[in-house]
Amino acid sequence: MYCRKCGKQIKDGENFCRFCGAPVIRVDNSKTQSNQEVQQRPVMQQKPVMQQVPPYNPQASQKNVQREPKKTEKKSPLVAAAVIVVAAAVAVGGVGTMWYLGVGPFAKTESVQSSEKKKAVEKDTSEDKSEKQDTVNQDTDSETHDNDTEQTETDQDTVDSNENTPSFDIDSSTETDYSNVTDLSDYDIYQSPYSDHFSFYYPTKLYEAVDYLVDPDASFDFMDTFDGKNIEYINFSGNDGSNLIYQMVQVTGDGSVDEIADSIEDTIYNEAKMKKPTTLLKKKKDGNAYVVVTGKTPDNFVKYIACTAYPNSSGAKMMIMEMVFHDYYDKDDKSHKWYYNEVIYRGLGFGYSDAGVRSYDEFLEDYKG
Repeated sequence: MYCRKCGKQIKDGENFCRFCGAPVIRVDNSKTQSNQEVQQRPVMQQKPVMQQVPPYNPQASQKNVQREPKKTEKKSPLVAAAVIVVAAAVAVGGVGTMWYLGVGPFAKTESVQSSEKKKAVEKDTSEDKSEKQDTVNQDTDSETHDNDTEQTETDQDTVDSNENTPSFDIDSSTETDYSNVTDLSDYDIYQSPYSDHFSFYYPTKLYEAVDYLVDPDASFDFMDTFDGKNIEYINFSGNDGSNLIYQMVQVTGDGSVDEIADSIEDTIYNEAKMKKPTTLLKKKKDGNAYVVVTGKTPDNFVKYIACTAYPNSSGAKMMIMEMVFHDYYDKDDKSHKWYYNEVIYRGLGFGYSDAGVRSYDEFLEDYKG
């Protein structure tokens, strides 16, 4: 038989439909009409079975209904595990984000926030102290370096000229021959203990004597025009009247770098005893003045003077190189002396040129004398 409410088949003898809970109304089977005719007959014309039927209660009925279990698809264990991991990561990520930002139900508690603020302050304070200490160390190192520099560059007023005299590789029996200056292995280098800038090359097979003075009253040609004190003076001399002189002096006075350069040039022209002096270089670089002048002396010697001035709080520290040699005898003598002049000037620690010292063969490639 079928339920008149939901149309589903129900078993004989049941008083209620097990699908929708509607009461079952029984029909007399002795009648000759077909089941279809009975089902199409109006309900009011059917004679209900005389029995007590409880009132219809859907909720109470549904409690007794046994639903067929739904068919579920079996999922792969790997897929299930992946879903669980992703869900957990999303949950943890969301919770962690809210905890870090301090929002939502997972916000940091006041004690945690206070602890973190305290740590942050301690970290900042530690970094500030570290930076300040680094700055102090740097300042201390800088002051130490400055003090060392000042000590190195200080005028040597109390130095005894007989003490700490450097040893120069000079032979008193040397005869002046400029063919002995074409090999770089025949040069030596001097570095002053009073200034890093005051360094130079000198030939070991050209001069027979050398004078070394640290007397503050020592003078040098045109330097008598300036007010100042000698710091270091070295004079190499040959048996033919040639000289190679280096001097470092502290000059007092005021003036700009340009004024100092003009003063040096004028002094060389007026006091260096040269005929028709020519300025080869007059420039300033890095706040220093560079002047190079050449000419001939009345007794037919070539004179070449290079002077560099380093302005300082006392005026200027001047470093001078003066080269004097006899005029050229022939083309070979001229090329030897020109190369010698180049080595000396390029080897100056206080020279303007940044070009390095080169061999005689390299020099000849450019030489057009």
